[in-house]
Amino acid sequence: MLDVQVIFAPLNSVGSVIFSLVAAGTVILEAITSHDQKDSTSISKEQMESLQAELDRTGVTMETVQGRYQIQEPQSMSRELYGRVMSALKRTKSTEAA
Repeated sequence: MLDVQVIFAPLNSVGSVIFSLVAAGTVILEAITSHDQKDSTSISKEQMESLQAELDRTGVTMETVQGRYQIQEPQSMSRELYGRVMSALKRTKSTEAA
């Protein structure tokens, strides 16, 4: 007789295994949330630092950006949205020049 376990875990925003199929102590199949692909879909630490530098340069607050672009967590924004935010910030005058 084959001992098979199916393990379900709650879906969360961090990205985790949502279920595993385990037989005889060996994981046969796992489904993983899309957030585990953070490197390909979310911005990097360097991009977050560049965003912060632009916010500092322009005097725009992170809260303003979050409200305008409906962002819950800045680190989890898509690369496409990051590009749009950075493009808008680059068109914004520096606080010294304003």
